[in-house]
Amino acid sequence: MGITDCHVHINPVWEMRPDALQLIGHIDPELARMVHEPRLFLDMLDRSGVERAVLVNYVAPEVIGYTEKANAFVGEYARADPDRLIAVGGISPDHPKPAEEIRHLAEALGIRALKLHPPHQLFRPNDYAEGQHPGLSEIYAACARHALPVIFHTGTSIFPRARSRFGDPLLVEDVALDYPELTIVLAHGGRPFWTEEAVYLARRFPNIWLEISGVPPTRLL
Repeated sequence: MGITDCHVHINPVWEMRPDALQLIGHIDPELARMVHEPRLFLDMLDRSGVERAVLVNYVAPEVIGYTEKANAFVGEYARADPDRLIAVGGISPDHPKPAEEIRHLAEALGIRALKLHPPHQLFRPNDYAEGQHPGLSEIYAACARHALPVIFHTGTSIFPRARSRFGDPLLVEDVALDYPELTIVLAHGGRPFWTEEAVYLARRFPNIWLEISGVPPTRLL
């Protein structure tokens, strides 16, 4: 088995809000070209000895700026080499027709996983249980039907307007209980505050996986 980088941000940076882009700072010109030229990115994977890359995109217009156009972007980008480039798209938790949208993402755009970013989309993963964002139930059920893993950002975020309290991985526990057929990935393993909670969830639930990008090695068991 070769190396798979499970968290790479090849995103439509032209959609980013100015203050979010400013936080990133200088973008290397070669990296900027990779956003437009998949072959350059694939060449970098070759030089790095990486077999595949998961291209994480999501929808967060209020905080970061990304709209649903990010889905079409990553779907088209991954067509350069679908065996090596894994397209991840996003959806708003209050999308008016979530089941139809997820079918479109999976069947028309080739999206192979869904990214939800609670601190940037300003919701709790279990809001459906409290009567808020009821469409989340449809999102989780539709992803399970289409065998699309749902990747939740867990942990903090320092982008302007982000709310880190929504990044507590324990908010995903209800989702794992209510949708046992849904594959769940905890991005960043809850770092830095909630790594123990994230490890606990991955141990307890067979449908939860831990993704450890950005986690200091000393925080891992």
